[in-house]
Amino acid sequence: MQRLVERWGYQVEVVSDGIAAYEYLTKTSRGVIALVDWMMPGMEGPAICSALLNAGFTQHYMILVTSRNAVTDQARGRDAGAHDFLVKPFETLELHSRLRVGLRTLRIQEEMAMREEQLGELLSALPLPVCFKDSAGRWLEANPACLALFNFPDGDYVGRTAQELREDARQADEVLAAMSAADSAALSAEEMHRSEVEYRTLTREERVLDLTTLPLYDSKGHAHAIIQMANDITAAKLVEKELREEATVDPLTGVFTRREFMRNLENALSLARRHSHPIAFCICDIDKFKMVNDTYGHQAGDAVLKRFTEILVSGLRDTDVVGRFGGDEFCAILPFSAEEGAILALDRIRQRFHNESFTAADGTTFHVSGSFGVAVYHAERDNAAEMTTERILELADEALYRCKEAGRNTVSA
Repeated sequence: MQRLVERWGYQVEVVSDGIAAYEYLTKTSRGVIALVDWMMPGMEGPAICSALLNAGFTQHYMILVTSRNAVTDQARGRDAGAHDFLVKPFETLELHSRLRVGLRTLRIQEEMAMREEQLGELLSALPLPVCFKDSAGRWLEANPACLALFNFPDGDYVGRTAQELREDARQADEVLAAMSAADSAALSAEEMHRSEVEYRTLTREERVLDLTTLPLYDSKGHAHAIIQMANDITAAKLVEKELREEATVDPLTGVFTRREFMRNLENALSLARRHSHPIAFCICDIDKFKMVNDTYGHQAGDAVLKRFTEILVSGLRDTDVVGRFGGDEFCAILPFSAEEGAILALDRIRQRFHNESFTAADGTTFHVSGSFGVAVYHAERDNAAEMTTERILELADEALYRCKEAGRNTVSA
């Protein structure tokens, strides 16, 4: 048989007994085709197959050569780890065919091993945390970035679920919980699932991750694995927050911008009409503010604007809403406030602001006053359909005009 196989181009290694065969196969890292007799001194063929399988030497293609042809013998051999059988006596053509099958299998295994190695190198090189799990959520593979995310101690994570791994995670425990929830969501929807999760590092730094979970399906449409990738979007979320604040918060005074205030006014007025409760609206400005800028400078003007806002906000309730309409003009929403209560609250603010002293850059001390125009919606008095945001703005603006006509530094409704 040796000369025949060598003529076909195979390199042949012959050993004397089963123990020598087992030792040779355990020392050979590259997969080979092993023709082993069922009955051999020292160690039988099925025992060699079983020992190799249990020891993790699965790279070899094992062919049992035997005169046994019973179904039970073949079942026993396959259970032991044999890939194929060659029943004696056999034809040359049959031996050649089975060797070619074994060779194709080894080549496929080598290609798969090479691709797995390439995938491992790719995963290791990826800066993003990536992990593979089976459909039950048990971890199969994770790249260094993923292990670093959780600051796992040295140890085996393979085959463990997120719940089990949470016991070892030194940080980002909430990320593991989110990953487990994302598994269920992706498998249930049978599609890619994305979510955001916040966590704190060991140094108590707040981070945000964009978690992408993708179920993988076999040819029959059954989910057999899950791949997850986490992308740190903390910087992007901070920029998003800053942009959102720029669009909704006035940078000088810290109150809402005109656009955001109008959105709040529409909502507040809608609730007042729906539930028939009163709501007061105020437009106010700083009297002769242009003269403050012209006389004392814009730095003093900014100080006046900021202080006016502080007094206005502190003089109202937490449920009231304040916004800057532009320049020195401000607005306030006072839900559940009738005319009398709103006027009292705003008059206290007016007096406090008028008593405030300001100092210019040259040391000059000056005082400023404010005017407040108030409009109130009463469900029992006003037509709800007619009391639009435009109408209540118009009424408050008319009241502010009356303040100016009356000499400023007053509250009018």
